[in-house]
Amino acid sequence: MTKDNPDKTVVTEWLDSKVIGYTINLGVSTENQECLGLIIKDLKDKLPELIWPMPPEKLHVTLFDWIASLVDYGRDKDEIFLEIFGAYDKALEKVLVDQRPFTINFTELRITPDAVIAIGNDDGSFQKIRNAFLSEVNLIPGSKPFPKIIHTTLCRFLKEGSIESIADVLRGHSISFYQYVNNFRLLKIFEAPMIKSEFIKEYALK
Repeated sequence: MTKDNPDKTVVTEWLDSKVIGYTINLGVSTENQECLGLIIKDLKDKLPELIWPMPPEKLHVTLFDWIASLVDYGRDKDEIFLEIFGAYDKALEKVLVDQRPFTINFTELRITPDAVIAIGNDDGSFQKIRNAFLSEVNLIPGSKPFPKIIHTTLCRFLKEGSIESIADVLRGHSISFYQYVNNFRLLKIFEAPMIKSEFIKEYALK
């Protein structure tokens, strides 16, 4: 378990917000949901006023956003999606055509001012896919940068609190598990952070 500075958590103001977004991500397996769910429950039980728990069945690993839920593009996001879908879909299909299934090894729990996350590592496939996609398309102006790490978010924070209090709980936990990756999914998000979503398309790895 590692922790970032500063010593206090930051309130997540947009929890349960009604939003629109389009994202490419990976769902966490049922077995791994159960593993992480125990940690999430312990955090919520011991720090109920501080912790906003991610429902285990909603745990996911983001590859990248096509249209970010929390970014204001100055236009209707559904209209933007209709405009970009053809090019983005074709680009992702091209990038993934030779991509074999792979695994992510999750070994680290990390506390940041904004969240508790589980960190994983792979054989380089995640970053290779991200870089290849970026070389194929021009992102919408205002798009946020793609993630640089592989992670899933366990919880966010309802108020300013002590990061050390979270560390105290996590000292009783460690992780070491594999997540098999044989597909990604395109989802439309209706409520942040991905509490309500709609499946659009699967991109299978062969």
